Amino acid sequence: MKKKLYFLILAMALIFTLPALSESPVNILTKEPWIAGQEAEYVFNTDGTGIMDFGTMKVDFTWTYQEPTVTLTIDMYGTYEESVELLYIDGNWELSTEEGPIYQKSRYEEEIINQKVQVEGYQTKLGETITLPFVKFQFEGLTLTTQIRGGNQYIETPDGYKYLDLVGTIENTSNNTLAVYDKVNTLYTFDDKYNYPGDATLTDNSSLFYELLPLASANIHLYVKVPDTLVNQMDTVKIYLSFNDNMKTLPKTISDGRFVFSVTIDNINEALAKTNAESKKTSTNTSRPTVTKTYKLGNPIVATTGTMTLKKAETTSIIYSNKTGKGRYLYYESNKGEKFYAVSGSYKNTSKKPQNIQNIYATMIIDDEYEYRAYVTGVSENTYFFISDVAAQSTTDCVVYSSIPQSILSKAKSIMVKIGFTDDYGMIVTSSGLPKFEKCTSVFYYQTK
Repeated sequence: MKKKLYFLILAMALIFTLPALSESPVNILTKEPWIAGQEAEYVFNTDGTGIMDFGTMKVDFTWTYQEPTVTLTIDMYGTYEESVELLYIDGNWELSTEEGPIYQKSRYEEEIINQKVQVEGYQTKLGETITLPFVKFQFEGLTLTTQIRGGNQYIETPDGYKYLDLVGTIENTSNNTLAVYDKVNTLYTFDDKYNYPGDATLTDNSSLFYELLPLASANIHLYVKVPDTLVNQMDTVKIYLSFNDNMKTLPKTISDGRFVFSVTIDNINEALAKTNAESKKTSTNTSRPTVTKTYKLGNPIVATTGTMTLKKAETTSIIYSNKTGKGRYLYYESNKGEKFYAVSGSYKNTSKKPQNIQNIYATMIIDDEYEYRAYVTGVSENTYFFISDVAAQSTTDCVVYSSIPQSILSKAKSIMVKIGFTDDYGMIVTSSGLPKFEKCTSVFYYQTK
């Protein structure tokens, strides 16, 4: 009799603790927004519709629920479905995805934004190399920007916000793919009182991406979107980075990570100024090991693997993949308050192998004082995409371009384009945001103005 009574009491306790019986899934999903990192907010409506709000873009979806799965039907560049699971974990509801959990807004603000980091981790410094059994990385500088860009791909803040971006390099030394974006937890703590969860992404000279293949290298960005009101008053920041072995799982909080690192910036403005100073080097500090003369527009520069002829320079706000600007095309917009200085011409691959011309090193030097990162891409009159690969012995039209502040560009008396070629046309190696031309086998200069 005692056993039956015990099991009856236990069964009743379980029944009354089951959250599904006290609140319907529709109420749970629709009573408040759901937060997926700093870039996305999901809003579920009771009529089966919803909105994904990415700040600069809003995407409509419809949704259905079949315990425990919520299926979203999204119409963006075609129609596709995304499935997540509505789960009750540790006394809270969350949407479980392959990329990590999505929290209700109130819980996100309480547990994630207001989290107290219990594990400080290893306090690294700018320029220090961290070597683990599966990855090697270092951080080089702090930047404040409205865009994080990899070649022709970028993410952008909405009006009234900036990205504070801790930039560095990372190398995957393992045989596994590292899911940097999905499995790395980052947090910015300003002035010891404002917590802003961040994100991590990867770039190279041609793209922005989220996973690092075995033995590959890339630029790494730990970035956070902050309002201009905070930008104008922040003094110090501590940036946390947390991940598990081989970046296989996402730590729930910073303190839960197997590896925890932090970078302390005691004076944000000084750190930003230092990064800008290193990025704007004078031409007198720029080595020219293989240059015998400076070329004028219209004259070809001849390397061992290719020939480039730049013919026309102009200032513009948009670079089109279809150089006519008509029909179907992709385009690249200059940063806010800036314009593109674009120099167009042609490139011929004179080697016996295909080449990625977006891996040609380039900068623009203004008045022998300011140096800006530049990019090379192929264009055509009948292509939708920007051209990267050029077949052996083939020729393509090309553009060398850089987004430069209008205040600098409007007063420029001299603009030099610096071009560098490597033997393998592999990924561009950078330092403080500028290509390291010492990696090139030949370097040339075009005087465009």
